[in-house]
Formats: sequence, structure tokens, C-alpha cells
Amino acid sequence: MCCILLKNLLMDDDVMLNFNSFAPPQMKKLPPFRVFEQWLLDYEPVVGVLDYGVHYWASWTKDRRRTICKKTDNPLVITSVWFDGVFNAFDYKAIEHLFPYRTQYEKISWWSLHRYMCTAVELIFRGQALMYVPITAGNPTHRSYPKSVSNMSVYWRSYVDTIRAEAPLVYRNQSLFDVLRQNLEDYIMKTRTYCMNESRHQPIKPYAHFDSRTEM
Repeated sequence: MCCILLKNLLMDDDVMLNFNSFAPPQMKKLPPFRVFEQWLLDYEPVVGVLDYGVHYWASWTKDRRRTICKKTDNPLVITSVWFDGVFNAFDYKAIEHLFPYRTQYEKISWWSLHRYMCTAVELIFRGQALMYVPITAGNPTHRSYPKSVSNMSVYWRSYVDTIRAEAPLVYRNQSLFDVLRQNLEDYIMKTRTYCMNESRHQPIKPYAHFDSRTEM
């Protein structure tokens, strides 16, 4: 792990960044890593993520946004719910609320680790995972690692239960815990988190979305 200004950056050791078709020409005057760094300073998300061409990429997330929210614009910053762990930048103020990774299932599947992280971000800081669309992260060289999906729903639900048990008592009866726990993959497809505001400099306050009058 290395640090970028006020962010802790977690990335695979073979990561590569490239501009994609969403990047305007003027953006390409700087290296993509520098452009991403500038964007982090401009927006200060809880977690900043990039397009990833394998799954839940920018085009897929934009499609969810159009389908669920009826938004037809084409922004360079969108709210993300499910993101790959290849290249993530976490605000230092959120670290204590999201880490450490829960590793009890890592010998079975490394994918379980990031299911925990995406779930924690969604439940604790809903709407504050932002994707910077014009840059794609890739990791062309993969070592072999455990990736069983057997019983993944069981592990996933245990993460929801853990996060709920660790939440302040006042929030533990919020229905979002039950909705996510019961649906899992369906939640990722249909949640209205994709419709939430992608504004700059949102306060980094855990569970603040439960206090909002505009809770979705």
C-alpha cells in the first residue's frame, strides 16, 4: 500500500492505467495516474474507483443508472456500488470504519475479501463510492489464487451480519441491512444507490445516509 496525499491507495502489483473512450482529448495531456490524483483532490470520495473492463465496468454502471434512475446524461463521475479491488483509493478518514479486511474466508476465495469491502462501503458510506469513468484500470498478469464461489452467499451474508453487529445501536434496525442480506446479487442490479448525488466533498460520516431526509 502507498499513499497519495489524503488517500490510501490499494492496488494489485501488476496494475496499469489507461484512458478510455470516455476521456476528453484535453485530459490526455497528463498521465492517467496524475489525472486520477487530481480528481481525488477535487472530489474527496470515501473510495475512488476506476473503470475495470472485466466486470461492473463504467458502461455497465452507466446502464444501471439509466435504467433505474432514468438519467440520460453522460457524466465522468458516477456512483458505484460494486467495484473491483484492482485499484481503490480510500480517504484516510474512512479507514478506521472500513478496515481491516475480514480474512476468515480468504483461503477459500480471495474474492470474498472484496465482497466484504463493497458491502461495508455500501452500508456505512452509501453513495460515497465514486467511479472516475475516463480511466480504466487493468491487471494483465495474474498469479494463481483461491477463487471458489461455492457458498459465497453464506460468506456474504455473514459480512452483512458482522457490519450490522458493529454498527451503532441506533442504526442496527435499518431495513437496508435486511434488503441487502436477503437479495445480494439482486441488490447490486436494482439498488437506487446509482441515483445518488455524485457531489464533491461530501462529509465523511459513517451511516450518515440513514439520517438523511432524502434516504432512497
